[in-house]
Amino acid sequence: MPFDVKRAEALLDEAGHRRGPGGTRFPLRLTLNPFLEGRYGDFIRQALTRIGIAVDFQRLDLATYLTRVYRDRAFDVTIESLSNTFDPTIGVQRA
Repeated sequence: MPFDVKRAEALLDEAGHRRGPGGTRFPLRLTLNPFLEGRYGDFIRQALTRIGIAVDFQRLDLATYLTRVYRDRAFDVTIESLSNTFDPTIGVQRA
């Protein structure tokens, strides 16, 4: 799907998420795995802000992250790492 800000805004409008008086459609809590670089969250926040979504980007220590995401389910969106190491081939080669 191509990057299209106008189309994204039209889809949000159609879904009933119109911009409010301050230009914001709705808030979104983005909780990032503490082992990932913050630039992932920064990029997502910048992109979503362009279409009126107010992103609260939360960088947490590991214990707080695990509690909020896996126990309390107190997040809207999270980015998780699906690799067991920084190099996904480690472990696969041993199988």
